[in-house]
Amino acid sequence: MPWKWWAKYQKFDGQNARVEVVDLFHFLISLAQVLDMSADDVFCRLRQKKNEVNFKRQNSGYTAKDEHDSKHI
Repeated sequence: MPWKWWAKYQKFDGQNARVEVVDLFHFLISLAQVLDMSADDVFCRLRQKKNEVNFKRQNSGYTAKDEHDSKHI
């Protein structure tokens, strides 16, 4: 991804971006395995609870950071 907005020589490389996305997934899956998290933990249980927190933040206007609002996850 061209991240230097001032550099005119940069071009978006879609193929490389796809490879980087796969690398990100690989890293995250490996981390989840180290933390002994199953796919069910990540997708069904934890993601669902985090979404609830995010929706509450959006509905409240999220004007102040509450470091404790996701401690229950």
